[in-house]
Amino acid sequence: LELQSTFVGLMSPLSALGCALLGLGLAIPSEPGAPARADLASRYAPYASGVTCLLATVLFWQSLVTNQRAALQHVVEMTAVGSVAEIGAFVTSITRALEHIADEWNAVGRPAAAQWQYQSRLVLERLHSPRTVEWIDDDFDVVYMVAQPKAAATSHLTRPNPAPAVDDTARRALTAARTTRTAVVTPTFEYDPDQWAFRLALPLSRRGASDGFVSTLFLTDEMLDGFLAARAQDYLFTVYEGDRQLYGPRVPAAITPCAWCRPYTLDLPGGRSWDLWVRPSEELRATIETSFPEMILIAGVLISTLLTAALRLLERERRAVRDLVRVNRSLLDEVASRRTAEQEIRNLAAELEQRVHDRTLELGKSNTALRTENALRQRAQATLESANTNLRHFASFVSHELRQPLAAMALWAELLESNPDVGLNDRGQGYLKQIRAAIDRMTNFLAAQLRLARATYTQPTPEADVDVAALIREVVGDRALGLQSAGATVEIGDIPRIPADSGQLRQLFRNLIENAVKYRRPDVPLRIRIDGNVVRSEGARHCELRVSDNGQGFAASDAEKVFDLFEQLPGRKSTGTGSGVGLAICRRIVEHHRGTIRAEGRPGAGATFVIDLPLEHNGDHATG
Repeated sequence: LELQSTFVGLMSPLSALGCALLGLGLAIPSEPGAPARADLASRYAPYASGVTCLLATVLFWQSLVTNQRAALQHVVEMTAVGSVAEIGAFVTSITRALEHIADEWNAVGRPAAAQWQYQSRLVLERLHSPRTVEWIDDDFDVVYMVAQPKAAATSHLTRPNPAPAVDDTARRALTAARTTRTAVVTPTFEYDPDQWAFRLALPLSRRGASDGFVSTLFLTDEMLDGFLAARAQDYLFTVYEGDRQLYGPRVPAAITPCAWCRPYTLDLPGGRSWDLWVRPSEELRATIETSFPEMILIAGVLISTLLTAALRLLERERRAVRDLVRVNRSLLDEVASRRTAEQEIRNLAAELEQRVHDRTLELGKSNTALRTENALRQRAQATLESANTNLRHFASFVSHELRQPLAAMALWAELLESNPDVGLNDRGQGYLKQIRAAIDRMTNFLAAQLRLARATYTQPTPEADVDVAALIREVVGDRALGLQSAGATVEIGDIPRIPADSGQLRQLFRNLIENAVKYRRPDVPLRIRIDGNVVRSEGARHCELRVSDNGQGFAASDAEKVFDLFEQLPGRKSTGTGSGVGLAICRRIVEHHRGTIRAEGRPGAGATFVIDLPLEHNGDHATG
């Protein structure tokens, strides 16, 4: 009845809310001239209605499930509390019966055997759960014992076989009870295999002195069955003393776990306690936890889906009508604007025709300019080729016409110096040496100019793969005497093979080594290091060669000046003669190979020349 009333109470506001959303979804789209915000709201109103109904259904379903779980928990808790109260009341009644025996014992003294048997039988007849009633002396031996008729055919008065001995844990409990003069429940002990028992004992006194204990022995299964067996159809009971299970099924799988299950403590005399666990049976859970919430949830989902679909179809029909009206209006507007568009098209056609005419004139001018530029380029190419031809002729002329007179002058000077009949004095010999030195300088200068000219107009002939390391070793071998006299050593690292003109590479490394020897430091042995590696830049592979030394070096600001013709940097002292064109020739050779060369150095810390050459063959070389 409570669930039905709750359901009715919730369905009324849900119905009202659904109708309100339905009306909202139907009303908003029908307003003429509604703004875009209202149109957006009408579009999503069906979904909002369905989601709201579904959310309310889920909340109601969750409430029903929670109520069922709370009801089940309440029933279990009431059963557990009632069972604990009944067992506690029974233990109290047993304790009072034993107190009656103890009071009579203390007042009258130890009774006769017949009197003891009579009192014990009264306890056993009134309370069927105790297995025996015993008298235990101060040495913890069972002296008298009267058993239930179902436990033994006769009642024994001395050393009964059915009464187990008092173990150490029970002795400690009895000792504590004798000290406190209160009843005590001993720890459980194994009576039979898989059968636990315990004693409820009360200390006895006679004339103020201890006279043992009056005790009742219980089998835990028998005692607890008297209270729990009647409810076993609906509940699963288990009783523990610490970690020891005293009662209930022995198979852990039979215990149904639940999040809210907890132990209920059964307090016993003497400070001992047991834990009672109560779990509902599957039949009881099925009775309380019905499928009604799931049915409500399924019905709510179906209603939400149908409501959303119905509102969506209705909204789609209204939207189609609005779209049709809008299309008709747009068609009328299109007819009105088409005439304007046609006039604009005619204007654009005329404008386009004028632009084509103007563009044609510009294209003609561009073609004329391009032909003129091509003619100028061809004329410049012809002029460049003529200049290269003249340069080669000039180099040939210089090589033959200028060097021949210099050679003749050198020969006559040598004859004059070697002829003793001339009779030159010391001053004449000095003049003769100056003439010889001037001839040598002029010869070296002409040779340097010829090398520079050849480096300018001679194009490289790249070979497939040049072994650069072997080529450098040949250059070092050719300069072995000069390097040895200068105290220089050359280290050659791992250098990859590159496509290049081996002759021009030989000239390149010869000039770089001579430059290092020329500008070495007199007080430091010269060390020249040449190595290279392959690098990738902008998708192309390059070989980076580095020629470094520990010579005089130069300032960073002079890194470009070292490649100028006849440039003598300040602060650098040459240890030999030179023409001043060696590094300029190096740059010409590298540029002919489509590479770059740069210089790095610091004063007193040596110089490094970095050469970057491409590794791909390309027949397009510089011509300047």
